Amino acid sequence: MKIRKLLAMAAATMALAVTPAAASDHFDGPAVLGDPTTDITDMYVFPSPEKPERLVLVMNVIPNAGTKRWFSHALDYRFRLRPVAISGTGVEAGFSVGKQEISFRCVFSDLKTSPSGEKQAGHCHSPGGELHFTVGQGTPEAEFQKTGLKVFAGLRLDPFFMDVAGYVRSMKEGRLNFIGKNTAQGLNILSIIVEVDRERFLTKPDGMYGVISEVRSRGGKSVVLDTFGRPEITNVILADPGYDKVNTTIDVRDIFNQRDLFGEPGAYAEPLQARFNANLRRMDTMDGQEDWAMKDGIHPLTALHMADFTVIDLSKPVGNGSWFEIEKAIVEGREHKTGGGRWLDDDICDIQYTFLMARNREEISDGVDQPTKPASQTFPYLRDPEVAG
Repeated sequence: MKIRKLLAMAAATMALAVTPAAASDHFDGPAVLGDPTTDITDMYVFPSPEKPERLVLVMNVIPNAGTKRWFSHALDYRFRLRPVAISGTGVEAGFSVGKQEISFRCVFSDLKTSPSGEKQAGHCHSPGGELHFTVGQGTPEAEFQKTGLKVFAGLRLDPFFMDVAGYVRSMKEGRLNFIGKNTAQGLNILSIIVEVDRERFLTKPDGMYGVISEVRSRGGKSVVLDTFGRPEITNVILADPGYDKVNTTIDVRDIFNQRDLFGEPGAYAEPLQARFNANLRRMDTMDGQEDWAMKDGIHPLTALHMADFTVIDLSKPVGNGSWFEIEKAIVEGREHKTGGGRWLDDDICDIQYTFLMARNREEISDGVDQPTKPASQTFPYLRDPEVAG
């Protein structure tokens, strides 16, 4: 059953010539299709429900991970945070990014086999030192008191939810046609959950930050293999080449995924902007009405999405439904009410569709409103994995 589900998701993604596909960042480009161990499927950023003075960073990798999957010892799994500030509103909506960076890096050993079974060790590097842990086991609270870190890495139930088939059908037909079936139902991923002491690591514990995650090669010259800033940038907005007159046959997602999301697009600015302009307009018209006026062929939300990082304001409440609220607020020229970020149960698809397709004049839903199981309120927050019977 698991193999059939994996093949179905991969087959959907291979149809890139005519449709975008797959959930969030699952299977989001040719490079990760060739090596799923490098594939960041999702990232979540939120204050701990148990201890709000702690910030939780979640990176999920390897779509539909089987129960025997382990982390690669050849990869460097990294969270990067930088302070950000609102630089403009309305058609100039955007953020300025500070140069000071805080990073948390997790690396893993080779798999060890013993009479008691298979084990893998991990190491989380932070500005304050290094924390050692065992895959599948959360670090004890005593270690947090010493290092300011709490870590869990291992197999978890995928918290993502989306009607992928309905979205693909809608894009093909040019009209909304969702079927309300969660493509990620019952699937597992490998997850890295890092809980950090805000007072210890953040220059401004109640400040506004941009957060990205990366998978990089380890040893020698480190190369970015996959990145994640916001969900559904690559697989919903960038995937389909059918409406982009500049890149008619090119999959631009590897170009997007292998750059520094805090940096400038450089030589690839034109092809990436062309894809954003074309596909954002296509999404806008899928409900039969155009809400976002193009000017000189430029979509008003292209620049905002090119600067791809999750924004969290730790001075305001972060909870279910707050994802992307800061970005929407600056486009609308108002003060944001929440801290943005991204909680595990956020219905990011409905939030995104409603904003991009209807400019919030009416709600647009794919009919899938919750994950396989709701998130836990206690560490490590992601639910135990599904185990085949």
